[in-house]
Amino acid sequence: MNTAKPESPFHQQVGAELYMRLGHAITQWAHVEDGLFKIFWKLQGEPEFRITSAIFHTPISDKVCIDMVNNVASILLKKSPLLEEWQKLHKRTSQRLKKRNKLAHRTAFHDPQDQSQSVLRPGLFDVVRTNMGVTKDTLNSKQIEEISKSFGRLAQDLQDFAEKIPSLEKLLPNSKALRSSSTSQRTN
Repeated sequence: MNTAKPESPFHQQVGAELYMRLGHAITQWAHVEDGLFKIFWKLQGEPEFRITSAIFHTPISDKVCIDMVNNVASILLKKSPLLEEWQKLHKRTSQRLKKRNKLAHRTAFHDPQDQSQSVLRPGLFDVVRTNMGVTKDTLNSKQIEEISKSFGRLAQDLQDFAEKIPSLEKLLPNSKALRSSSTSQRTN
């Protein structure tokens, strides 16, 4: 039998705002992932979409995906003026990933300093990020909204960057020769 008291309408409303902003932020992060995929796909010369998608979406963590895109970009853009722009985007993406992880791995609580507000904070039993449940490391609705906006800006910048990536033949002028020689080696 469930004996928990239902939350008051006031606390439900305060929590609803936090959850709405949190949902928006997580959705904005999905757009960041879309931008990373588009860069990954374009860097490979826009091959069969399903294969590239299967590769990109296989890693279990966003950090692995970001590192994978960075490794490919670092190789293929090595002699391109786009490398510097990519390195800045990669740094921003890695910094935003830390914020995304805070959103994804925290628990909603009423702010002990202001019961009219809800916040995200490390879990009560997270002794790594709290001092036996006590922490000042919280995120309120306004902070979550700002993080969401930063994800939206990053997603757009990733999409814009993807559009600048030249064809694989321009990035690797000898790539056709490499492909045809590897194909002929496989058939022999």
